[in-house]
Amino acid sequence: ESRVLVGSGPMWTIALPGGLGSPADVRRAGASLASVECEDLVLARGSGVIGFGAHPFDSSAPAVLMLPAVTYAREVDGQEWMTVVADDRASLPSSRDQQRQLLERLLEPGEKAPIPGGTTVASSIEPLTSDDHFRTMVARSVEAIHRHDLVKVVLARHVEVSMVDPIAVSDLLSRWGRLEPNCVLF
Repeated sequence: ESRVLVGSGPMWTIALPGGLGSPADVRRAGASLASVECEDLVLARGSGVIGFGAHPFDSSAPAVLMLPAVTYAREVDGQEWMTVVADDRASLPSSRDQQRQLLERLLEPGEKAPIPGGTTVASSIEPLTSDDHFRTMVARSVEAIHRHDLVKVVLARHVEVSMVDPIAVSDLLSRWGRLEPNCVLF
């Protein structure tokens, strides 16, 4: 088992216009995170205020960090902690019960989306791009790699997923973490 780290609800974002390759942007982002008042009682690696981000392969490309309103962590040894960021102290949970309720809301499966017309449909995955379009993207990417225009490429297909039952986000994140232990889940 590995560490579980979940962020929910963007509180604010920090732009890194010069990407992670810009020492000035990285310092500014660090200073922004450090400026958030935090009473860190855990003092564990990664506790307190943290930013989440998905960064491009090119370290000079613009990137964004997101400061979640709620961060929950469970360490391998079972220790749990939660960081809550709010505009004012009065809106922070003040008891363990309030913290647990907030955490349960964060980890509970989402509400079922209403189905137009009240009809019942089975869960489905529908590609919104054709197989031919995807094959063309792959072929163009391979050609660009052979021309040395690209070194690496990530391709994705646009799909629409309809679910009858709500998705247990915590189960999904745990599964992804087991499948790819080096991934960042947020």
